[in-house]
Amino acid sequence: ELRGSLARIFLCLVLCLVLASASLAQAETPTQMTRQLIESMIACKGETGKIDQIDGAPAASCDVEKIEAHLALAELARWLMGPHWQALGEEKQQDFVALLVRLLREVAYPRAADFLSSNQIVYGKNHAEGKEAIVETALVDPEEGQVMINYRLHHIDGVWKVWDVQLDGV
Repeated sequence: ELRGSLARIFLCLVLCLVLASASLAQAETPTQMTRQLIESMIACKGETGKIDQIDGAPAASCDVEKIEAHLALAELARWLMGPHWQALGEEKQQDFVALLVRLLREVAYPRAADFLSSNQIVYGKNHAEGKEAIVETALVDPEEGQVMINYRLHHIDGVWKVWDVQLDGV
């Protein structure tokens, strides 16, 4: 009976540790997620136009899956189409998301990488309310001054994801 009680206590401790570690792994702040996104983007520096003709993927140093893990692409696509989203139907919605992803991979990621890597990044405040957050950053160029960039995030399936970026308020 003592052996059974010890086994149950041990199982409870193991279960508590597993649950605690799982919640810690998902407890990333909006600022941490934004930092990871920016670091992943900077890794794409110099990749503009260097698309592998075999599979259409960017060069190896540009890990688009890591970038896209930080982005709410489906929400962005829905937001971009506005009231027309529902009228598209599921097949055309998927086509639009695929087109958006291709545009981001071929143009936006490499250009953002060059822009981000050529400036000092200063992280500001993190405003979170419910399932929405804004992370303030500033890019500082000694010659051209400062550009404010705010990242808007949504908490989706236990993870913060960027769905909008405001450059100097736009």
